[in-house]
Amino acid sequence: MRRLRNLVLGVSATVLLAAGAGLAIARLARQPSEQCHRYPGCVAVSASRPPGVVIDDEPALGLHKPTAIAMSHGHLWVTDAGGNSVTEFAGRAAGKPVVWSGQRYGFSRPGAITVGRNVIWVANSDSITEMRTTDGKVIKVVRGSAWIDKPRSLVLFGRKLWVANAASITEINAVTGTPVAKYRENRYGFNHPSAVAISHRRLWVANSGNDSVTEMDATTGAFIRVLSGRRFRFGDPISEIATPTRLWVASPGSNSLSEIDTTTAKPVRVIGQRSGIVGPAAMALAAGRIWVANAGNSSVAEIDTASGGLISLLAGARYGFASPAGLIADHGRIWVMNQASATVTELTPQKSRPDSRH
Repeated sequence: MRRLRNLVLGVSATVLLAAGAGLAIARLARQPSEQCHRYPGCVAVSASRPPGVVIDDEPALGLHKPTAIAMSHGHLWVTDAGGNSVTEFAGRAAGKPVVWSGQRYGFSRPGAITVGRNVIWVANSDSITEMRTTDGKVIKVVRGSAWIDKPRSLVLFGRKLWVANAASITEINAVTGTPVAKYRENRYGFNHPSAVAISHRRLWVANSGNDSVTEMDATTGAFIRVLSGRRFRFGDPISEIATPTRLWVASPGSNSLSEIDTTTAKPVRVIGQRSGIVGPAAMALAAGRIWVANAGNSSVAEIDTASGGLISLLAGARYGFASPAGLIADHGRIWVMNQASATVTELTPQKSRPDSRH
């Protein structure tokens, strides 16, 4: 995690040199290899031609040091550590933004964010704020240094809100906001937990401090195992995304995505730099595709989930990528949060034209 933060803040000057002419390159395939059936959070998106681009950079967005991005009911929510605020703006570029801030929200260097039904949870340096997506009203602020300590990632599982702290994992009742249990590093192998994901009723915790992933029972919190070693090729893992049968772990330290079978916890493949992965910071699933925000060279890679092959690599001034550190897919669009330029790039992938030979 520490290495990625230095990477994210320091690479933007290198990006444009690597981007060359600034065009989408490496177009290798035309049709999706699989569908989005039963994949939570997955939407039907294809980028078989260069996507349409809109860059949201208006002062009204209130972005200074954006840290995380989420989508709820067609609206984007972006946390901003610089302004101690959360910006909400409609999914379409013309939507009017609203900046939520003030003492009642308890925002303090807000970072991670996750969404539920009509609510969002925002992780602050020493608390978690729950607010309604319909009107921005604060529902509750969960405090307590014994439970909340520099949280870096949040994930919802039923009525459980799992929180990755600096050195532990906390389970919180998502309905009442009451802390339920705290799981410490000695027994579970935690070392700077940086990301959490749910799949196959398992909680997967990426540990950036010791290049490992801890597998837990998401229902009971019981320890299952620690995944580590050369075959996984974890290197400062900081981002995860999951389906019912697969877990992908992004490692900027090894410039790779590790694909893992969630039923066996065995590695399936490692996707590396040949597939355009350079300092991966965030991922999103979209209809048989993984979209990867590369902080290492300010690009976005489109990967085929079936083969692990590169479909397209988007880079250059046209896209406005600048140390992208957040990415979300929803309703046929992709949004990329650019940390270095405090902007959001909206991509509208286009379907392939029919082959004129048939």
